[in-house]
Amino acid sequence: MSDTGDYLPFDESADSPQLIAAIREYEAALLAGKRPDHREFLARYPDLGHDLIDGLCGLDFLHSAGSRLNASTAGRAPAVVTHGPPETGTLGDFRLIREIGRGGMGVVYEAEQISLGRKVALKVLPFAATLDSRQLRRFENEARAAAQLHHPHVVPVYAVGCERGVHYYAMQLIDGQPLSDVIDRLRQTPKVSPPTTETAPTYSGWTLGGTESRAFFRTVATLGAQAADALEYAHQMGVVHRDIKPANLLVDGRDHLWVTDFGLARVQTAPGMTAPGDLVGTLRYMSPEQARGDPAIDPRSDVYSLGATLYELLTLRPVFSGTDRQACFRQIFEDDPVHPRTWNRAIPVEFETVVLKALAKSPEDRYPSASALADDLRRFLDDRPVAARRPSLRDRAARWSRRHRRAVACVIAALAIAVPVLATTTWRAERAEKQLLAMNEQLRQEQAKTDHALQSEATQRAAAERSFREARKVLDYLTQLGESGLADRPELRPMRRELLEKLLGYYKEFVEQHRDDPATRADLAEAQYRVAAILAEVGSTADAVAAYEQYRRGRDRGLPPPFFRPRGSGLLYLSLQPSVREELQLTEAQSTDLEQYADKRRSHPSGSDDDAAVESHLMQRLTTDQYQRLHQIALQLRGHHALTEPGVAEKLGLSDAQEAKIRRILDDARQRMWTIIGFGPDPDWRTKSEQFWNSVGTRTLTVLTPQQNAAWLEELGPPFTGEIRFRWSPRHAGSSRPPSPPDSKP
Repeated sequence: MSDTGDYLPFDESADSPQLIAAIREYEAALLAGKRPDHREFLARYPDLGHDLIDGLCGLDFLHSAGSRLNASTAGRAPAVVTHGPPETGTLGDFRLIREIGRGGMGVVYEAEQISLGRKVALKVLPFAATLDSRQLRRFENEARAAAQLHHPHVVPVYAVGCERGVHYYAMQLIDGQPLSDVIDRLRQTPKVSPPTTETAPTYSGWTLGGTESRAFFRTVATLGAQAADALEYAHQMGVVHRDIKPANLLVDGRDHLWVTDFGLARVQTAPGMTAPGDLVGTLRYMSPEQARGDPAIDPRSDVYSLGATLYELLTLRPVFSGTDRQACFRQIFEDDPVHPRTWNRAIPVEFETVVLKALAKSPEDRYPSASALADDLRRFLDDRPVAARRPSLRDRAARWSRRHRRAVACVIAALAIAVPVLATTTWRAERAEKQLLAMNEQLRQEQAKTDHALQSEATQRAAAERSFREARKVLDYLTQLGESGLADRPELRPMRRELLEKLLGYYKEFVEQHRDDPATRADLAEAQYRVAAILAEVGSTADAVAAYEQYRRGRDRGLPPPFFRPRGSGLLYLSLQPSVREELQLTEAQSTDLEQYADKRRSHPSGSDDDAAVESHLMQRLTTDQYQRLHQIALQLRGHHALTEPGVAEKLGLSDAQEAKIRRILDDARQRMWTIIGFGPDPDWRTKSEQFWNSVGTRTLTVLTPQQNAAWLEELGPPFTGEIRFRWSPRHAGSSRPPSPPDSKP
């Protein structure tokens, strides 16, 4: 053991990889409950000599002393270790009593200095840590820094030494607790009852009134002033603590504060202990310059850390509560602390102002020294105005600019470029705006003329459309008369033929006039189809085929085919078929109602956009089973073309790719139909047609999955075998062929 001024040198050979490996091996054996024989162990490492002997002795001491102390304190009552050889817990002139704390720089024991008979706190560096030369230097630095400071609020160091490879130093034993324990207790019980005998030593009067009492704030300010006085003394002695935090500030039973743990202190007489860029200290309490690793850390960094400690003691919350290292760094560098009164409205405004000034991001905005902070805290205690002032908006802007110099420089550079560009752009924009206003006025006048002309044209077109629709009603009536009204009366066949020829001329003229009008595509498709149908009655087979080919080419360009649709009007007229009535078992009243509704629609057609109204009427007049069966018959008549219906595709869950593939199959079939099955009075025509469309249906069904096929069969229901006849359509509405020529069977 040496006196305070004679510090023992540390052996740099501890950095030997072979020595480290040997020490680790011996330590592992001790932890496993074994104690190797020293002679045998040393014989395995003959080159290490005394260095290894010191290490083995130190490990033996720490292991045996730690085991005995743990056993003695297991029953809460500390046991005093008697004097004797190393195994009894004696380290030099000190006898270990109990462990009272541990941290990153060592283990602290309550011990008795044998020669003087006084209690001390003995800080011991675990032997494993001595293998790191940097840890040794920091331990040495802590002892040297604390030993040269003699202040009422700095824990004094009595002795320092190294025995059996164990490094230690002794300091005054403080009968108190760190501020971190006080904060933890206040967080758990902000307001507590008067202490019992068992808890009395852990409470102080200023904590009993809670964190909103005047006594609490005055005691916090007093403790802060004491800590600032100690730091000012250390700074005057050339020592910057660099790790001020609640755990390193002890409070005894007299509310007397002690600064301890100078392990990270920067001492002017011991430069080089940390390299530039090293991050030392506790991140949550670091000043921004310390968090950046600046090598030139001055006393104002300790002022910031003390401000962070006072902030946490007042609010019971850390200044920054980032959940990870990166979040903490971002908050320290960029975010301003939340004002303490946000968490506790009882905090005096002057005290909040003092704490916020100590926590300023820039060292220039903080108190210039710890003594200035102490003076302001005492002004608060004396109810005098504090020197700190709340920053104005201008001050906050200036501080933000200093913290973000690069961003401000970029903004200034951007403005220097943008201002002249903006001025030029504004001048050009004004000139362009004037030109645009003149052009807009001219366009407005021309638009007014155009609107007037369009309105007149729309009026004329509406009148022409009304006339056209009235004429179509007459033609539809004549067409229906020629098809059904005169067909069954032999004496009127000449008149019927003449009527159909007249109608043929009209439809041909309509086709020629509206061939390129997209607004009449549906009407054009119907007219082309009727030309083919009438020619099949009164013309030649070749003309009928040519007319149908013209219709088919137009349909392939996007014109809708006149196939039967399983919805709206298609369902209504299907319900009027005798075979369907019989299948649905319609009553006389139901049949009469549907016929009257169909006549009303023929005389007052509403177009094809009221399918919902027709279906609503059908659902009201038919039972649920009748309507469902009618829909099944419609799907059967539509055949495989029904797979392209939106409602069916949705029920079966067809994908876009499946729908597209089915449409390609059907389009291909319509294009190849006449080259395969022919046209005309061929006796095998119907057989070929049936075979052809059966093959097309088989191809479409292969697109479906097994589940979709089953759902499709369920949707179709039982087969319908009744006979269906529609005007201008073949016998089976699912087919694509035109009406039969005159000399073929209907």
